[in-house]
Amino acid sequence: MTAAPQVRVAILADMLEEGWPSMDLAADMLLAELQRSHGTRIDPRMVRPALIPVTTWRRDEPAPTRDRVLNRYWLYRRAVRTVREWADVFHIIDHSYAHLVHGLPAERTIVTCHDIDAFVRSQRRGDDSSRLPGYLVRRTATGLAKAARVICPSRATASALSALGDVSFADIAVVPNGVDEPHGSAAVLAHLGGELLGPLGRYVDILHVGSTIPRKRIDRLLEVFAELCRTDPRVRLVRVGGVFTEEQRAHAERLGVTARILQLPLLSRDQLIAVYHRAAVVVSTSEREGFCLPVVEALAAGVPVVVPDMPVFREVAGTVGVFVNPDKLTDWPAAIRALLFERERDQAAWAHRRERARGRGARFSWKTYASQMADQYVELARAREREGTARAREAS
Repeated sequence: MTAAPQVRVAILADMLEEGWPSMDLAADMLLAELQRSHGTRIDPRMVRPALIPVTTWRRDEPAPTRDRVLNRYWLYRRAVRTVREWADVFHIIDHSYAHLVHGLPAERTIVTCHDIDAFVRSQRRGDDSSRLPGYLVRRTATGLAKAARVICPSRATASALSALGDVSFADIAVVPNGVDEPHGSAAVLAHLGGELLGPLGRYVDILHVGSTIPRKRIDRLLEVFAELCRTDPRVRLVRVGGVFTEEQRAHAERLGVTARILQLPLLSRDQLIAVYHRAAVVVSTSEREGFCLPVVEALAAGVPVVVPDMPVFREVAGTVGVFVNPDKLTDWPAAIRALLFERERDQAAWAHRRERARGRGARFSWKTYASQMADQYVELARAREREGTARAREAS
């Protein structure tokens, strides 16, 4: 019996200069796992052009909107041409690049939709929450709608996407994201943690990982932290992700907590894992998420999470998360204080909580993610082959 030929997959990744670490991680881990475990059936090739600057900006910061628009909507198409005739299947890693579907064989293109923010905005006339021109946002939305298949990282996101009634999506599947594993030993992680965070035991670190875009509700995070500071002089807020906006910095100053916040620069994967391992609690104050990778990463490190009581967090954190009413500000510090009390006074309960967290986090892996995506590629490629064969028969 002759083995089925490899499915040639073009993985269309974000430009690194865009500064979206979670998107970069998804593309890198997918490629690595496909090459490691699925070489007999998948031949993957990464497409990741370098961003060509059109304005002057610091290279240690994300590219400005003008550069991103020009490169995403015009220059990226040149890179796609190099694989257009080669690939059997195209996988656009980031839904904000879904406009590329218009220049690809849509019937052989998959797009991962991480959240629905952009597509909700495309339906709201007069909504200025996006800095992109409205016609470009709509072009991205229509590109997503043309794709043969849309992959969502959670059922909550798939359900929200399906509820956009005036857009028809051919096929939506759920493939959860994975968790990166440390490359170094426990001793290496401890050393990295010490370099970044200082001596062990000096602070009780409350960790927040993510960008500072509006839906992350940094204002809520700062208010919760300020309340914790009133009763516990040991707590410190550790922030990993984008720098505070001017408004967020001013808010922290008004609350009097600026000196108790440690903002870390862009970290390597092992550095980030080391920071997770040093945290007492990880908090997400977002009002919307498509998956929230930091929550899963925290659980994999055995760190309890305090999150809003929303479907996506229930789905990801399961029964091990601590859920609070997102709009009841007093619930947040109360939940965190209860965890810190357990951490200090009931070591057996704390150890059990951490073990349950690790068990939950272990359910998510990039190996499983790549395996499920490989199944999607093969299924789509074979379906297109069957359709082509059927048309050929009809024509004859």
